[in-house]
Amino acid sequence: MITNGSVETALCGEYDFTIKDIFKEAWMLVKGSKLIFNISLLLYILIAIVLQKLISLAINPQIYYASHDIIKAMLADETQSLLSLPIIAPITAGIVMLGVKRSALKKITILSIFNYYTITWSLVFASILVSLTTFMGFIFFILPGIYLAVAFSFTTPLIVDKQFGVLKAMKTSLLAVSQKWFKFFTIYAFLVIMVLLSIVFTLGITLIWLLPFIFIVNGILYKRIFGYSNPQNIENDE
Repeated sequence: MITNGSVETALCGEYDFTIKDIFKEAWMLVKGSKLIFNISLLLYILIAIVLQKLISLAINPQIYYASHDIIKAMLADETQSLLSLPIIAPITAGIVMLGVKRSALKKITILSIFNYYTITWSLVFASILVSLTTFMGFIFFILPGIYLAVAFSFTTPLIVDKQFGVLKAMKTSLLAVSQKWFKFFTIYAFLVIMVLLSIVFTLGITLIWLLPFIFIVNGILYKRIFGYSNPQNIENDE
């Protein structure tokens, strides 16, 4: 079984995994790392809330919702999201990379989630382009949107880890995942079901374990398919 892949083998579909193996490995790696993941996620939420409050001083969608002007309200929501991306996108990438680094048994730290502001605009552009492309897919009978949402899963780590351009990262993720798309879909579907069950049956308490688990699962998949390169000019915390 290939445990550390490369871009070349990924594009040829020369990788394989089972849900059982991925989940088993991820669960073992949750121990000793969940505090870092959860504090990082809490920081993300707090920063996002503060940003929303600040931006709403100038652009407040609630004013339009109150007047039932849905179009303006939706435009205001989207504007808020776009304005927050330069702050939020690098932190999102940082949390994604926590999962990748943990899967590779590298040191992870809370402050490392702020390491990626040097590539802010690549991450912003990628977020916009992936969201727009996926949204267009959902417009066309939903299924294309689901396909693209899964296929673009590794765009962010490819930008950070391999230092790919946005379009190259999207294309590489799309082509590699498409080789065994249904296996990825099955894993992500299981994760979504687990989150829903956690919310319904434990009021979200088990998310303390489940959220780190999800990011580590994604990190293990990335490592097995593309390999982890650890570029020193960006990853300066290890």
